Amino acid sequence: MTDFKQDMPPPGGFPKVRWKRNIPKSRFNGPMIYAGFFAITGYGLWRVVTGNRAETIKRKQICEERTRRLEDLQRKENVKTFLKVREILDADFSKPGGEHH
Repeated sequence: MTDFKQDMPPPGGFPKVRWKRNIPKSRFNGPMIYAGFFAITGYGLWRVVTGNRAETIKRKQICEERTRRLEDLQRKENVKTFLKVREILDADFSKPGGEHH
């Protein structure tokens, strides 16, 4: 048989296991953490809402400007069309014989 030596505890035994948690006191308690969370969230939502309102105003201004420009372009196009039709009719009525289609 082989000689073997079994591991044994050290003389006097193992040191005691510290099983209690030694957590230092926090600087912030629960209500303070919640207050901070809601303050930061509220500020962020306020920024989003004010940004959305500003964007809406900007888009309305852009649409109004496009409408104004479209009215001007349509007015110019109407004048061009009117002049072209008038020119055609004048040419048609100035034909010898006064005949027109």
